[in-house]
Amino acid sequence: MRLDDFERSVAEADGTDLLQLHGQPVPPMLWADDLLLASTVTCGLRRLLDELSDFSNRRRLTVNSSKKKAFVFVDRSTTCKSRL
Repeated sequence: MRLDDFERSVAEADGTDLLQLHGQPVPPMLWADDLLLASTVTCGLRRLLDELSDFSNRRRLTVNSSKKKAFVFVDRSTTCKSRL
């Protein structure tokens, strides 16, 4: 199965909360059955997770939530604009 649609939907959404590398947004990183989502703010990560949920529901896929991990490297007090 290809996940191009998921990457495309993330790229087409407002990417201001995505992690930037040399001024370019970092897309979801995929390897085999692993996925890395990165954002600069909590609401950006929430948006990415919502996008993943919508994509999975449309494709009738499940996400093994027992394998999820979260790492916070920035200040959590940053505020968000709104959910897309």
